[in-house]
Amino acid sequence: MASDFVRVIGIDWSGAGTDRSPTPGLAVAEARPGDEPSIVRWQRKARCREELVHWLALQLRPEAPRALVGLDFAFGFPVGSMREVFSVGHWLELPGRIADLLNEHGTVAEVARSINSAPRFAGNGPFRTNETRSDHRFYLDRGVPYFRLVETYVPQAISPWYLGSGATVGFSTITGLAALGRLLRLRARGECQFSVFPFEAARHDAHVLAEIYPAIWPKGSVGAEEHERDALRTAKGLASIPSNMMPRVPPMLSVRDPTAAHRIAEEGWIAGVH
Repeated sequence: MASDFVRVIGIDWSGAGTDRSPTPGLAVAEARPGDEPSIVRWQRKARCREELVHWLALQLRPEAPRALVGLDFAFGFPVGSMREVFSVGHWLELPGRIADLLNEHGTVAEVARSINSAPRFAGNGPFRTNETRSDHRFYLDRGVPYFRLVETYVPQAISPWYLGSGATVGFSTITGLAALGRLLRLRARGECQFSVFPFEAARHDAHVLAEIYPAIWPKGSVGAEEHERDALRTAKGLASIPSNMMPRVPPMLSVRDPTAAHRIAEEGWIAGVH
């Protein structure tokens, strides 16, 4: 994979606070072919997601050196949720829809509360908190799984519906998808040029955005701060992936599971899980 890109960028994301509030949970590492990755932004500084998205948009300009960018949040929700929960028909509509919801409600908690309390769900929507974490009725009633397909293959993975204590993946998923929505709108105006794995075929002249999960890569970087370490190990891990291991459907899975392509087209997939 490194030979296909001039730069590989790993971004440890954070769903804490608002897009304009400082958070130390953001870190950005970059690797170039033949070199060890290094932290390039947000080292031990509390910066905000809005600033990070602006920086990322500059890296994704058509004239910028081609980059593979890994972002640490889920690029989608479990199959069936686009229609049942977000009322969109194609993945390319989902990030913009999430961006609008976050802009309207201000915080992830309010977005989740508005969805969960929607009349069509009778107060039993998909997002789980500490108080509702054992309630399985939504998923059976609506035929929408709690986990994405990729999360059933990755040990210790957490559902993007989860907003309880501990590792709250749902917060990063909503804020991350909203960021993708803003980037896709910039792309539509010609200000960026990229494809999103695995939803779009990669172009040899364009940047690529991919979902990452730091836990699948060795920790390394002893002594580095936690978020920096995760950014570093994902940049190094992404740089090691052979090009033929990032098709839209992992080769072995496409043979064993005839539903995989359909699910991945809506849910996404973690780069490096193959």
